[in-house]
Amino acid sequence: MEPLDIYQEWLDRASAALWSGDWDGLAETMRLPAEMGAYDDVVAAETPADVRRYGETYLAVMREAGATAYLRLAREARLSDDGRTIDGVHEVHVLSGGTRVVPSFTSEVALELGEDGAWRGTSIISQARMTENRINVGKADDR
Repeated sequence: MEPLDIYQEWLDRASAALWSGDWDGLAETMRLPAEMGAYDDVVAAETPADVRRYGETYLAVMREAGATAYLRLAREARLSDDGRTIDGVHEVHVLSGGTRVVPSFTSEVALELGEDGAWRGTSIISQARMTENRINVGKADDR
């Protein structure tokens, strides 16, 4: 499987878990500890509970903004020389009935291949200023 396909598959799995509120499934997509957030606010997720708090808040803010859909499209994915990590870039679209609720933005994810053969995220960092896009979830330990 090509790195871009692996990356898109991971994005789809993580997005489906987030949107459905499957917090165990979302935590399973991550290798903890992991970094989550935006360049203006990064959260260290150390436990599945941290991933859940981040996910719950992120989802609530998207829904509060009127979102009915969340789409992430892989644009780049680079496999490391040792074949154990993928660094990817994707576009994020937060939508309501096909209309953007916030301007689309790019994000970057680092994936690592686990001993079990599963790819998991070690870092998810948005290139948007979340405070401007109303998707500022704050620090997981502040909740």
